[in-house]
Amino acid sequence: MTYDRYPADLRQRVTLSRRLFCIAVMLSALLGISSTVQTLKAASPPGDVVGKVTVGYQGWFSCAGDGAPIGGWWHYSGGAYPTPNTLSNGIHCWPDVRQFENVYQTGFTNFGNGQPATLFSSYDQQTVNTHFRWMAENGINTAALQRFNPFSGEGLTRDAMAVKVKIAAESYGRKFYIMYDATGWLNVDTEIKTDWTNKMAALTASPAYARQSGKPVVCIWGLGMNDQNHPFTPDVCLDIVNWFKSQGCYVIGGTRRDWRTVDPTYLPFYNALNMISPWMIGYIGSVSGADGAYANFWVPDQAYCNANGIDYQPCVLPGDVLAAGQRVHGNLEWEMFYNATRLACQGIYISMFDEFNEGNQIACTAENASMSPSGYSSLYPTLDQDGTACSSDYYLRLTGDGNRMFKGITSLTSVRPTVPVLPVVYPAAPLNLIGKSRNGQAVLSWNAVTGPADVLSYNVKRATVSGGPYTAVATNVGNVSYVDSGLSNGATYYYVVSAVNSLGESADSIQASVTPTAFYKINSGSGAAGSFTADTNYSGGNSGGTGTAIDTSAVTNPAPQAVYQTERWGNNIYTFSGLLPGTNYKVRLHFAEIFYTAAGIRQFNVFINGIEVLANYDIFAAAGTNYKAVIKGYTIPANGSGQIIIQYVSIAGKDNAKSSGIEVLPIDTALPPVPSGLGATTVSSSQIMLSWTTSATADSYKLKRATSSGGPYTTIATNITGSAYWDSELAANTTYYYEVSAVNGNGEGGNSVAAGAATQALPVPAPPVGLNIVSSSNGQVVLTWNGCGWADGYNVKQATNSGGPYTIIGANVPGVLFTNSNLAIGATYYFVVSSTNTAGESANSSEASVTLGKLNRAGWGAAASSSNVIDPPTNAIDGDIGTRWSTGAVQTPGQWFQVDMGTTNICNTIVMDCGSSLNDYPRGYQVVVSLDGTHWSSVVATGAGSAVMRVTFTAQPARFIRVTQTGSASANWWSIAEFNAYGVPGALPAAPGAVAAIPGDGLVTLTWNSSFGATGYNVQQSTTSGGPYAVTATNITSLAYTNYNLTNGTLYYLVVVPINSLGAGTPSVEVASRPYSTALTAISSASGSVTLSWATNLPLTLYSTTNLATPNSWMIVTNMPTSSNGQWILTLPTDTGSEGYFRLQ
Repeated sequence: MTYDRYPADLRQRVTLSRRLFCIAVMLSALLGISSTVQTLKAASPPGDVVGKVTVGYQGWFSCAGDGAPIGGWWHYSGGAYPTPNTLSNGIHCWPDVRQFENVYQTGFTNFGNGQPATLFSSYDQQTVNTHFRWMAENGINTAALQRFNPFSGEGLTRDAMAVKVKIAAESYGRKFYIMYDATGWLNVDTEIKTDWTNKMAALTASPAYARQSGKPVVCIWGLGMNDQNHPFTPDVCLDIVNWFKSQGCYVIGGTRRDWRTVDPTYLPFYNALNMISPWMIGYIGSVSGADGAYANFWVPDQAYCNANGIDYQPCVLPGDVLAAGQRVHGNLEWEMFYNATRLACQGIYISMFDEFNEGNQIACTAENASMSPSGYSSLYPTLDQDGTACSSDYYLRLTGDGNRMFKGITSLTSVRPTVPVLPVVYPAAPLNLIGKSRNGQAVLSWNAVTGPADVLSYNVKRATVSGGPYTAVATNVGNVSYVDSGLSNGATYYYVVSAVNSLGESADSIQASVTPTAFYKINSGSGAAGSFTADTNYSGGNSGGTGTAIDTSAVTNPAPQAVYQTERWGNNIYTFSGLLPGTNYKVRLHFAEIFYTAAGIRQFNVFINGIEVLANYDIFAAAGTNYKAVIKGYTIPANGSGQIIIQYVSIAGKDNAKSSGIEVLPIDTALPPVPSGLGATTVSSSQIMLSWTTSATADSYKLKRATSSGGPYTTIATNITGSAYWDSELAANTTYYYEVSAVNGNGEGGNSVAAGAATQALPVPAPPVGLNIVSSSNGQVVLTWNGCGWADGYNVKQATNSGGPYTIIGANVPGVLFTNSNLAIGATYYFVVSSTNTAGESANSSEASVTLGKLNRAGWGAAASSSNVIDPPTNAIDGDIGTRWSTGAVQTPGQWFQVDMGTTNICNTIVMDCGSSLNDYPRGYQVVVSLDGTHWSSVVATGAGSAVMRVTFTAQPARFIRVTQTGSASANWWSIAEFNAYGVPGALPAAPGAVAAIPGDGLVTLTWNSSFGATGYNVQQSTTSGGPYAVTATNITSLAYTNYNLTNGTLYYLVVVPINSLGAGTPSVEVASRPYSTALTAISSASGSVTLSWATNLPLTLYSTTNLATPNSWMIVTNMPTSSNGQWILTLPTDTGSEGYFRLQ
């Protein structure tokens, strides 16, 4: 038999005390209590989110046929074709589609202007480019790309969108970062780390990826909400934040609006964030609501963030178009910009850029009924819903104006400066008309004519001779592309485009030519997908498909996902006609095994124009797995009839032949022509915009830069898919030179003619505005101000006289917050701030002043030894220098005046002003203080008086202050017009409650509830009830303490005393506890019995078990022990050879 010395089980109590401690600490943070003196911490310096306006970017709309892996009408109407029934709840208003090349037909009636009711797809790169061009044109700095659970069916499309956003951000000089949304993502704690490590972290290598304080930015939205869609514990939330910080990231938390007060157990998670950005959608729907959010959330949020070194990024929103009366033609968004600017927050988050689903988008939106489906105004209200006409880009322009105010480029104002509609001007000719050939078609695209021209439509004109005459082939075209069909292959056609607005038609664009050529891209077994048309030109076979994602990583220039997810299976033949006899064509056969999970099951042969090109072909074997794309390519001449015939033949005993997709393409070995019309336009002191005329056969462009005419040139951007690029982060007042080349599948063409431009000289920044003293206590002043455009830093200056002279106390401060310490209580200080950069220093801001430590007199009382009937003591504390207290008699020793401040403060200065009674000052005085008005201190100050008398003394706790006359004046009364005291406001802490003492072996553990106002606790101990007590521990910041090295069996009496900067508060009630030994000894083990012994006279319970592996097997031993010489002894019967365990508790 073996025996176990099992100590008393205190673990449950210890755990409880830690939990209470955590809750107390969090509650103290909510109540403004701290265990240490906290000072406001400087915000992060300006970066890609601090000092900037960020827009939330969804990028989550797709349309059938756009090639997106997710397929269907993602976020419009699911998989259904958009009709009034399927789309009615999808979006709240209709987007303005006039500037998109690719638009997709819906089942709605035409727009009011007669144009077809179409929608854009985020999956088209030109759509994303257009969105980021709008951001650049309106000064929007950064986009937060929303990323929902990438392990869901959206994953592949989300991955592709991240790349498209990267390309657009690089092209237009914008910044972007990943903003994870944890909604419904139950495994977010592990999967988000995997996604970042394996995929998203690679994006941070892009020069366009946002960085703050040198760190890549990542945001996680939805942590800390603790609801059905976000069931994440505080520990999980904190772990995710700390993990990203361990990866070197700057972490933003997208939180609920009441994050600071709703659940204190999440505060450690919030405090770990670098920036907090609360969500306001659904809470703010009016200007008054915006002001309420400012007062109830933003101001206290900002104060909390300042105190904890967290950057704050409130959410500014335009309002839901569907909720009539919210937007009030921009007044709601402007009021929120105004509030955010005067708040001096670190950044602004616009919700959202393209959130048509909630109607809170700022992207171009239908202006009026002419741009929305006819008859559905109740479903899709337009921007003129409140009777004020607004241009479709109005909220983009308003955001740009708000951005300039936030940066200090324009003055702070609550009056919206943005006009809803700009005066319409005559339209310019469209630029960059480009034509591409298809089989019997010319595909045209051009740059939108934007701005105040407010172009309504375009006219497309065609000629068969260069230079015309042109005939209109399409009018009232509502977007920037057109497909001209029914053309003859091999013939050349010439096109121009003009723009139309309410004033008339523009001049024609520069001409573009197209020679249609027969080629085919077929999606076998299904409908159109991206550039692949619906299945056609076939005979025989059957169609099938899957929803499983296809891996296309091993192939070059893959088809859209949807092509590999469908198939035409069984014996079938495709016949492609209209080709040039004897001319070589590139044939690409696309495959993916979507049914079988092993090689050797599906094998088949493929013939092209009667020649076997694939024999016993096994897709699974070729790919190495299922759901993986394979492409087989061939150069094949068209037969004498101008045909390429592809035959898929099944093999007996094997499963059916199949095709996923087919391409028959003309072979063009020519490099793309040199781009023309390269222009460089100065944008600012750090940006130059480049634009050029596109090349007809270019797939992308490469941009090069030099600082000397003629080079050498360095490539600064590749894979540019548009015809413009914003070069950013340039040096001020510097000339740069550029060349651009076109790239296609055959290689890179020649460089364009160079173009150059100089960045603007960096202007001297404007003076800061909004200088504000947000805190003044404990000899410390905290200043904030609004940031200024072009400022690299700020000089903070201080004086002791209004108007100066000022002394710089903070040079080149990077942020907009500054703390000045070690100031004198009772002294008045004056502050100004100036902006600085390499060009110089601005003028000073307006002055702000503070008299440090002046105590609030609300609730004060006053009394005196005597008073004139019309001059009561309360006149001295009424804030009116024109009233006074007076003795009503000449000055004699012993007269006194006192104030009761209502609570205990730390005081070191009083000021007594006689007002207009200049000679009624005391000819001698002494000052005493008291905590209760009965027991007075010794004299703390003495002296002779003056008309304005400042008396300083050693700082000490006081509630009552009494000034006693020690002099005399036979011709003067004693008068006080204003009496003020200076120091640190506060009160002594109250007694802690719920004190409990838990005895142990040579120890006692104390726990207690927090005491309001306490910053720490002292523990006192005695062996006599009522004391005297000896201090055993000081300044304990937790709510538990264990006193060790005590004598077992001795009764101890303990109290807990709360403390703060004012001193010791009221002790707790006394508690008693007696330590005891739990040592359990087997003093004998005879056959058939065991004798146990322990030393204590406390009521302990003995437990036994024969199986330690089963926690619930412990049983109470009911046999009664006997006592002898301070020992308790118990003999128990046992089975010979058995094993038992015992414990005391």
